[in-house]
Amino acid sequence: MKKFIVALLCLSCTCFAHEHGWSVALKQGYFVPQNKTLRTIFDGCGSKGGYFVEGALRYNVWKCLYVEMNASYFGHKGRALVSTTSDTEESNNSCCTYGECIKFKMPTFGAGLKYYFWFSDRTSFFVGAGLKGFFARIENDSPYVPHNDNQSSIGAFVHAGFLFDVYKGLSLELFGDYLGSRLKCPWQNTSSTRYKLDVSGFACGIGLDYCF
Repeated sequence: MKKFIVALLCLSCTCFAHEHGWSVALKQGYFVPQNKTLRTIFDGCGSKGGYFVEGALRYNVWKCLYVEMNASYFGHKGRALVSTTSDTEESNNSCCTYGECIKFKMPTFGAGLKYYFWFSDRTSFFVGAGLKGFFARIENDSPYVPHNDNQSSIGAFVHAGFLFDVYKGLSLELFGDYLGSRLKCPWQNTSSTRYKLDVSGFACGIGLDYCF
C-alpha cells in the first residue's frame, strides 16, 4: 500500500513538469463498427471498417487534467444486403452496382476530460471520456430504403493510449478509442416505424500532438 501511494505521489510530481496551457492533436486511425449488420454492408466493398481522422484541442485545467474538444470524420462505401441484380451479375462485381451502393458518412463532435499519467520525462499513459454528437449521412441506391437518411444522436467516447515526447512540445500518440451511439432511423419514407442503428465501434491509430 505504501509503495502504491509513493507511486501516485511520484506521478503527481511528474505532472507539474509537463503542465501546458494548450495543446492540439491530429490523429488518423482505423474504425470498425461493432454492429454485425453494418460490418456486413461495408464488407461488400472490401473491408469491414475504414479510416477516420480526428482533431482535438485541449486545455490544462489542473495538474495533468485536460479539457478536450474534438471532431472526427469516418466515411465508407457499402453494398446493400438486398441485391437488385442477379447472382451472375453480383459475382462479377467486387463492389456495389447501381441500385446497391450505400455511402455512409459520420462526422462527430465531442467534449470531455483527459488525464495523463507520466511514467518518465518522455512517456505517459492517458485515459479520457466524454460526450459526442454523431451526425450520420446515409445515401442509398436501393429502392427498399430511403434514398437519403440523415440522423443525429448523442453518445459517448472513451479513449486511452500512450504519448511519447519527441521534440520541444511535439509528441507521438498511440491510441485506442471506443465511440458509442445509436441512431433512430425509419424503415422507409412513408413509414413512421423506426429502428435503432448501432453506430458504435472501436478505433486505433497514431497521431501527433503539439503543446504550447
